[in-house]
Amino acid sequence: MKTLVASVPIAVVAVSACWLAVAPAAIGQTLHPAERAGIKSIIGEPTQITFVNESAQAIRIYWINYEGKRVLYQQLSPGEEYGLNTFLHHPWVITDADGNAWYVYYAEAKPSRVIITKPEAD
Repeated sequence: MKTLVASVPIAVVAVSACWLAVAPAAIGQTLHPAERAGIKSIIGEPTQITFVNESAQAIRIYWINYEGKRVLYQQLSPGEEYGLNTFLHHPWVITDADGNAWYVYYAEAKPSRVIITKPEAD
């Protein structure tokens, strides 16, 4: 299903909740260099990952799907955490509340805990 928002096509993807897959460049978000290089998910073994927001601002957690598009999974306020089941070789992008990329993480074989802090300014 495609929806037109502010003249930008957005694909809505429903799995167990309503997630939004977006093309970041189309809406002015800053991409991570790995996104520009074409990262995407590939089939892997199941694992778990927990993201902990230790920054002083809200963050967003996006899964990069099999087509290389962001899929918003969760927004975390400072101090919140979010755990989920995922797979090896699935990239996760952490952004600020506006969708500007901070980090890319890949799940590890063992359940992992990722502490998110604001990146240093260049």
